[in-house]
Amino acid sequence: SVAEVFNNAHSCGGIVGGHYGGTVSDCVVEGTIGSQGDFCGGISGYFSSGEVRDCVTQGSATVITYNDQCGGIVGSITTSTLCVIDGCVSYADVRAYHSVGGVVGYVKPSTADAKVVIANSMHVGGDLFATGLNTSNYSLVGGICGWTHGSGTVVYANVCARPKSMRGLSYWVSQTSKVVLPVSVMAQSRLPLAMYIRM
Repeated sequence: SVAEVFNNAHSCGGIVGGHYGGTVSDCVVEGTIGSQGDFCGGISGYFSSGEVRDCVTQGSATVITYNDQCGGIVGSITTSTLCVIDGCVSYADVRAYHSVGGVVGYVKPSTADAKVVIANSMHVGGDLFATGLNTSNYSLVGGICGWTHGSGTVVYANVCARPKSMRGLSYWVSQTSKVVLPVSVMAQSRLPLAMYIRM
């Protein structure tokens, strides 16, 4: 666990700034994780391959970036292979300019064979807040993921989003990548998993 981590550039995480393979597991983070640049996450800032398992970002934590792509567990995922988030929980407040997610801020499987799996994970009790817009005038806030797109597959399985608040004006679900939503996801989730907030 950490008391405070702050980065003046990109890729800031409570445990790992840039995750390019292997497994991060059984970590607990509390305190403030902040960045002046993109890619800020409670556990990992930027994630391109490997696994994040059984990690927790506590309710005492705040994950904040003054730019974009910020998540309670992972800030940003861009992969041409496989990324897995499994068994993770965030209770943290998450704040960025845009692309804010309770678990992950931004997901992009960049090739047709690429795959991102977010399973058995949740965000509960924190505030999710985007302070601005991207170049297409979206704030991009979601209970699990703020912005999902790309040409590969994204799987959400057995996930739950119950933030205390989620700030935005109107919602439009992203369908630019293949998003697989098992029945268990829809039954347990009270808020959209991946969405655009259009202002």
